Amino acid sequence: MGVHLVDGGISDFEECVRKGLLAYVKYPENGEASLCFAYPQFLIDGDGLTLIEKEAFPDDGCLPMSTSGYNSGQIRDLYGDMVVAIVNSNSLGVNNKYPIEKSQFFGALNPNKPRGASPVEFTPLSKHPLSGALIQVLEIQENVDFSKPLEVPVHIYPDQAAPRTKLSLIAQVSKGKKRYFGPFECNCKNGEEVFLSATGSFDACIAGFDEASFAMSIDLVNDREDIVAQFVDADEVRRKFDDADDVIDWISDEALVEAIGRVSRSGADSFTKAQMQSLKSQILTCADESAKIPLTPSRRLRMKRLLGMTSEWSSLPDEIKDNAIKNADPNQLARYVLSDDHFRSFYEKVMENDGVREKVRQEKDAYRSQIAADEDKARLVEAELRRVKAELSSYEGALEEKKKQVEGELADQLEQIHQERAALLSEKESLADEVAKLNVEKSELEKTNLELEENNILVRRQIRRTVGDMSDELSVSSKILENEMIRQIVSSINSDDASRAKEESEQGLVGPGLAVVEGAFGSPMGVLEEIERRIGEYSGRDISRNEIVNLMVCLMQGYIVTLAGLPGTGKTSLVNIIAAALGLKNSSAYRFAEVPVEKGWTSYKDFIGYYNPFTKSLEKANKVAFDAFGALDSESRLGLGPSKVSPYLLLLDEANLSSVEHYWSPFLGACDSFKDGPYELGLGGETVFSVPEYMRFVATVNFDHTTEELSPRFLDRSWIVMCNPVALDIDEVGRAVEFPDMPAFSYADLIEAFGVREKTTVDGELRGKLEKVVDVFAKNGRPISPRSQKMMFDYIRTASEFMNCSSSEEQYSPVDYAVLQKALPLISGADGRIRELLDELRGIPGLPMTEKRIDRMIEVGDDNGFYQYFA
Repeated sequence: MGVHLVDGGISDFEECVRKGLLAYVKYPENGEASLCFAYPQFLIDGDGLTLIEKEAFPDDGCLPMSTSGYNSGQIRDLYGDMVVAIVNSNSLGVNNKYPIEKSQFFGALNPNKPRGASPVEFTPLSKHPLSGALIQVLEIQENVDFSKPLEVPVHIYPDQAAPRTKLSLIAQVSKGKKRYFGPFECNCKNGEEVFLSATGSFDACIAGFDEASFAMSIDLVNDREDIVAQFVDADEVRRKFDDADDVIDWISDEALVEAIGRVSRSGADSFTKAQMQSLKSQILTCADESAKIPLTPSRRLRMKRLLGMTSEWSSLPDEIKDNAIKNADPNQLARYVLSDDHFRSFYEKVMENDGVREKVRQEKDAYRSQIAADEDKARLVEAELRRVKAELSSYEGALEEKKKQVEGELADQLEQIHQERAALLSEKESLADEVAKLNVEKSELEKTNLELEENNILVRRQIRRTVGDMSDELSVSSKILENEMIRQIVSSINSDDASRAKEESEQGLVGPGLAVVEGAFGSPMGVLEEIERRIGEYSGRDISRNEIVNLMVCLMQGYIVTLAGLPGTGKTSLVNIIAAALGLKNSSAYRFAEVPVEKGWTSYKDFIGYYNPFTKSLEKANKVAFDAFGALDSESRLGLGPSKVSPYLLLLDEANLSSVEHYWSPFLGACDSFKDGPYELGLGGETVFSVPEYMRFVATVNFDHTTEELSPRFLDRSWIVMCNPVALDIDEVGRAVEFPDMPAFSYADLIEAFGVREKTTVDGELRGKLEKVVDVFAKNGRPISPRSQKMMFDYIRTASEFMNCSSSEEQYSPVDYAVLQKALPLISGADGRIRELLDELRGIPGLPMTEKRIDRMIEVGDDNGFYQYFA
């Protein structure tokens, strides 16, 4: 059962508090006032919609409200004119613009506050599950023939709300009565221009329905009582579609031809007559998966007809051949004739055509004229050749004289070389004397080194004697000072940080604590809900479930996640929130390190450390990073299983101050293998750190002229998460986010929840949407690498289990995030084909986040001539 209209109405404001209210929102025309006016019209209770009477909101059915620092234009951009509103307070203020005795309400909308904290809060209809349960009916200005796919957009009326549900119907008068056609996916541009495409959930087909046949239909009106939007029940549309007699196939011939190509790739490269017949038979029996589209019987026949019947020409009657020749396109005829020896009889028929004979005669005359002209040119060329030979003969004498002159110059140069060689031999002898002196100095240094070694042995003997003396209890106290002195001497002689670190790690003195609670949250969904609870209670930021799922899947499936955006967009604070919510910042088990990247780094040794061969010791380039890798090395060598440890998160803050590809190079190589187990990171000398598979990196990058560009090699391996500016409540600015100590999630639990699902299949509609994107990239000369394609498919497998896909705007969210964060960052350049690629990608409906970023890329690229993701 779908959405239904509940009998009766609601006239009491108290019944509307803390309930979802489907409302129309009016904004002041100048767009600058910090006001807006909501008109709640239906209360949402599960699958039921109840009409709200005007009396429930005393301002003639309106709830005026202030917008807390946002002007009305900004609020319109955030929410649109159709929202689901929630009134969180039953004691709204008095509207001083009305007489006091009327006791008019006046609310407040604060987009900066988390859920439930603002007196009134909005959710755009397109992001609410109701947008998936309802289908919006659109009135268009044109009268359209829906018997075949439309290549041009249609236009809705200016006073009508733009489509905000998953699917839409188009209302049109046909045969004297109003009918609805669809359902369609809509891509709306400029508020009025709408591109229609059939949806995969209805097998790319549409149907016509009588308006009067719908049992459930609701209208949303504006402040003047004009209808701005009409909705019907999506389940009712499905039932009517399944029973419809006039279903129209909206898949294009182009899509069918592409499907034929996919089917044919499983056979031979070129087709004989028998193979062509075999392909036709295969089309009638192949599975839908082969063609990647639903294959109804009518579509199979269309595909068969599209193959053409040229291989069967010889069996056609002469009358049909004559008629075909008379009416066919000459260019097409030529292709048929020249394509195969089977068409000899066809060729003879063609030559009986008067027009063809005349064309042949004209071509022959032109050919004879060309031959005559070519013969004249040949005679001229021959005369020119004779003249050139005569000139060459006159130059032979001059060449001989020049040859003698060059030979003399070469002899002089050879003599000069002999003299220089003699000088070099003399210099070599002098260098030999210098080498002898250096060898003497070397011998003296070796002698000094030997003396040092002897001193070292003497010191060690003294240690043994001291230890022996200490066996007598009465001598212990008198030897303490001597023992300490000897320890310092030994330390000064044998100062090797790597040796001490290794010894300490073996004794358990190095390494973060492991406060892990294994399997405490029941199931993958339990893990997600606990992370969501922690962030909601303590972060002070409104981070949606889909955003949390996105970050967690990227972290668990990738080796590095890059947070990109302008300075001040909350990238670093977001990483700290995630680390705290995972329990990685516990005082007893600190498993988070923040490393500020410095300009000029060229090697991983610049941000970790290296072995100094002169001092024979380890130099810590960055103590935080060095200690983190040292601790992880200790853990890794203990062989702890994934259920006994939690992830370790290392933040590279402002990562593109230096070239990431240079200083992160050994980890780039590990991106494809880190899940297979620990790998080794050498720092020089005998120092090797073992890096476990539960290590993860997060990088933050800014967009400005001071930073390095991210290389294609790095972009192919990283997830790029775009961070938009976060507006904080003014009362919260400057307040540090404080999480209490909470148990850390085990790496095993997080991988089970958000890791790769090897055996899970991708939903057909999601897969089709992603494959469309991949095809568009390939067609425009920028194919997505197999690595990135696999990363996107793996991401969608997992994300689709958790993400909310019930609303219009979020129905393809797993694909939207994958394309936005993996495919779009690969686009950069100034050639015209990139703009064509962006335009074609923008035309794929159902990917609003991708579309928004593309709009920004186009805006900046059209201005400066260079199109890139980081705009």
